[in-house]
This record gives sequence, structure tokens and C-alpha cells, in this order.
Amino acid sequence: MPASIALASLACAGVLVGEEIRETRQAYRVFFTDGGRERYEVLWGGAVIVDKSESGGPAAPLHGKFVDDRRCHWTIRTVVSRRVYRIGDDGERHERRDGAAVLDAASPGGGASYRFESGRTENCNDAEPRFRANLEDARRSASAALESVVRTDQEKVVKMMKAWPRVARVEREAGSNPER
Repeated sequence: MPASIALASLACAGVLVGEEIRETRQAYRVFFTDGGRERYEVLWGGAVIVDKSESGGPAAPLHGKFVDDRRCHWTIRTVVSRRVYRIGDDGERHERRDGAAVLDAASPGGGASYRFESGRTENCNDAEPRFRANLEDARRSASAALESVVRTDQEKVVKMMKAWPRVARVEREAGSNPER
């Protein structure tokens, strides 16, 4: 089960929340020219990042404000990233920061608009169904993008590892691609 941060109850005070959608991993063995070898694990993760807020305020006729001008704003981004870890003899993972990359990012969601039928902008409560629909679209997009990115990135990972100092060869470990 992917680690996730719940997107429930996004308050209208400006919230930035991330949710990991899916993760795929692949193990590699790197053989060095001096006869040494190391094991690496590459993790690709698809995630959705949400920034949601509400501006304006309700009508207050007794205070001279006759228009409810609350407006919901959101940005939803999908991201596919790669992380590379060396697996130590003790099984401990040590991240190689030079292998990390953001491989794909898109922004499929927007915000609320002026509603002609009500004569006002949408607040976050009114816009919740459209926001949730945008969020589901982003989740599907991140999941689909992950598959495509991993297929094309595996060859790049091998080339990157071969370019490391003293590397003789790199092998993918069979059957090490469990999805979470």
C-alpha cells in the first residue's frame, strides 16, 4: 500500500497536500572493474500534489458588503519521480542523490469559476464536486504516466549507472519489479 497523505478535508486556508499514487521498483547489480559489486534499487513513484485555498468572503449587508465574493482556487499537479538507492550488505538503503530525478509533471486541474446560474463565484464547498473530479483525473493521469515513464527510463538508468567510475557492467535483476 503506498504511503499517502490523506486529501480529506482540505481546509480553505491554503493547503498544500501530496499523495503517492503508486510506486514501482527495480533492482540492479553493478559490477566494477576491480571485481567488486553493489546492489541498487530504483524506485519510481507517481504522486499528486494539491494546492487549494479560498479567497474573498461572504456577503455582509450590515457592514456594506453586498456580494458574496468567496472563490475557490486550486492547482493539481501530477509528478513521476525516480530515486536510486544502494543496498548495503546489512540490507540498509542509502540514497544516491545523483540518480534522483523528476521525470514527468503535469497540471491537469484549475480552480472555480464564475457561475452564471447563481450570479457569483464558487466557494470551496460549491466547487467540491468539480475539485474531486479534477483530483480523480489527476490520480489516473499519474498512474498512467508512471507506467510509460518507467518503460522509457529503465534504459536511461542503466546508461547512468554504466557512466559511474570503474563500472564494468550493469544487470537488471529479474522478477524485482513489485508494484505498491
